[in-house]
Parts: sequence; C-alpha cells; structure tokens
Amino acid sequence: MIGQGLIKSIGAIASGAWTGQKAMIVTDSNVAPLYLDSCRTSLLQAGIAVCATVIPAGEQSKNLKTLSELYTAFHGAGLSRTDGVVALGGGVVGDLAGFAAATYLRGLPLLQVPTTLLAQVDSAIGGKTGIDMPFGKNMVGAFYPPCAVAIDPETLKTLSPHHLAAGMAEVIKYGCILDAGLFAAIEDAAIDRQNIIQRCAGLKANVVARDEHDTGQRMLLNFGHTIGHAVEKATGFDRYSHGEAVAMGMVAAVRIGEALGVTSTGVQERLINVLEMWKLPVELPLPPAEVLPALSADKKQLGGKIHFVLLTEMGQALLHQLTIKELATIAAEVCYHA
Repeated sequence: MIGQGLIKSIGAIASGAWTGQKAMIVTDSNVAPLYLDSCRTSLLQAGIAVCATVIPAGEQSKNLKTLSELYTAFHGAGLSRTDGVVALGGGVVGDLAGFAAATYLRGLPLLQVPTTLLAQVDSAIGGKTGIDMPFGKNMVGAFYPPCAVAIDPETLKTLSPHHLAAGMAEVIKYGCILDAGLFAAIEDAAIDRQNIIQRCAGLKANVVARDEHDTGQRMLLNFGHTIGHAVEKATGFDRYSHGEAVAMGMVAAVRIGEALGVTSTGVQERLINVLEMWKLPVELPLPPAEVLPALSADKKQLGGKIHFVLLTEMGQALLHQLTIKELATIAAEVCYHA
C-alpha cells in the first residue's frame, strides 16, 4: 500500500494483518522521535496493545547481539504466534526486525513500514530479511514475506539529502536493469517521488512474484551489489551508505561489462552522469587488495561461480557466470582509474 499519511492508518492495517491483540514496534534512534508516537497511537486506537524497542541507528546494529536483544524484548512483551511485529524504519530495521519476526516462535506476522526511499523502493519489498556477519553482508537471514508493506511518502520529507541520494541509487538500479524509460526520466529530472516509489515497487513486486527465492530473474536485482557489498565489508559497514556502495558497484559492473564485450558503448557515461547528479560516488575507494578479497563472501556463489549482473543496453541486463578469481582479475584491471 502506498499513500500520503498512511502511517496514521497503521492500526487498521495491522488489525487486518493478524488476529492477536499485541504489537511490537521495532524502530531506531533516528526514526523513533519522528514517527514512533503516531504509529503507537494508531495501533492503540485499533485496540492493539503496543510495546516498542528502539535500536541504535545504522548498519552496525544488524548483528547477532541486536537480534538476541530483540528476541528478549519479544519474550518480555509476551508475544504469541498471533501477535505482530511492526518494522518502522529504513533497511536496517526492516532486515533485522524481519529476521527476528521470521525466527521467533518460528514466525510472527510482520508489517513493514519503511521510512526511507531505499526501503520504500527496494528492501521492504520482497521478503528478504537478515543480518550481517564479520565475514559478509546479509549472510544470515530468511525469505519471509510480510503480511503487508505500508509506504507513506510523507516520511521522506524528514530525510537528509544524503539518505535521499542513497535511495536514488536503488531507483537508478531499476532503470538500468528493467526500465530504460525510468532511467531517462531520472536523467531529465522528470519524475516525482511518489511516482518513483510506485514504479519501482511495481517493478520489484513483479520480479519477486516470479522468483521469490532468488534463483533466477530476481538475481538481476543484485546489479551493483556484488562489488558494492564487498566495499561495505572492506570498510567496516560504516564508511559508506548501502546506496553509495551500490553506486560504486554499478559503475564497476558496467566497466566489467564493457571489458567483456557485453555492455554497449555509452551506457557507462550515462550512468556516471546520473550518479554524479545525485552526488553519489562512482570510483572504488580502496585498492584492489583491500576490496576484492571480500568478493569471496558473496551469497550469489553457485557451484563455485558468481552470477554477476551485467548490462547489455540501458534497461536490459543479464547474468554472467564468473569465478571469484576471474571477477577479481578483471575488476582490478578496469575498475581502478579516475
């Protein structure tokens, strides 16, 4: 569901999503002062008892320690298998709270209420949940579709330009792999935020409906993410936002595609121009010896090879199998120049 002011209707949505009379809101220290009270009030008005857990904002919270703290909070609140979890926040909250809901009592009803552009167009849709581990990003998790996703574009008004840009990296990704018209509209600055959300949410929902467990076409949604995740891991998950890392990864993927003779001339220039329009980074920040070893932790390895996403033309993508060594070698050759 997408609508202005929808966050004030969370109680009615939750009432239709589960039969229990309790809800645990999981949010973070940035979002809680902005939207926790209105979300809590809406649930209470719907006759649902409310508890809340506020985690520290940032990727560093996506770990086993915070997950364990959520389990303890769920137990303390007396949640049963008919009570629900409300994930109120960005991608970190959605991934972490979603995984806790997927695994506590073997599964609690989950309502995703994304409050960042990145979460609204991508991470809250499709049921991927999880946490980071020292050896890689999102390495432990579950496919766990929520009962509902309630997207309120009004929440974007409180986002900083930095966080909006991070979300735009995922929007740009959709244009690159699935929708050349969307990419052209971004180039021309001819699309508003609600239109962006509706368009990207529709694209992702259509892909996920055909490939829920990420074994085929859904892998295309990982464009820019293989090297992007390696950058995040190599920099300790705290130097760059996910969107910034994906931006670097997309440019690297286009350069690799050109070197392999897959990606058409001109795609790289258009992509870099749009990313720079949004003040997103386009060059990898560390030498190959620091970034490329992290590729070995990529979840998309199958049979010793990575299904690496390449563009053919703008709006068209394919999967290309490469070994870790092949990918690292070609990335070192073509991805490190000004």
